[in-house]
Amino acid sequence: KTSAQKFIDRNLYKDQSPLRLTEFGIKLIKESGFEVIFPSVKDDLVRMLEEKNPKTQYDSQEMARALMDELNDYKLFESIKTYAFQNGKDYGQILRAGAILLRDYFLEKHPEITK
Repeated sequence: KTSAQKFIDRNLYKDQSPLRLTEFGIKLIKESGFEVIFPSVKDDLVRMLEEKNPKTQYDSQEMARALMDELNDYKLFESIKTYAFQNGKDYGQILRAGAILLRDYFLEKHPEITK
């Protein structure tokens, strides 16, 4: 089991609640192809996040970050891994940025999570 990185990467996230992507994080999501791949995998990712059973918005955010840390070998992210290698980027950092998209989509699918 992979341990989620609990630190807040100031390159990716703005100092606010809920976490928001910085310009760098947004650029990473776009240039890596994550933004293009996400619509085709988001329901699968939500299903995996549902298995973690988050109870609050904070749980949803942190469990989304943890889930993305666990997806190092997720087949549908292979092109992102290739991008990271070819461009000297951190694959894990790309996925942690993508966790914000997952959190937002998850909360949209679960309006009952309000706290």
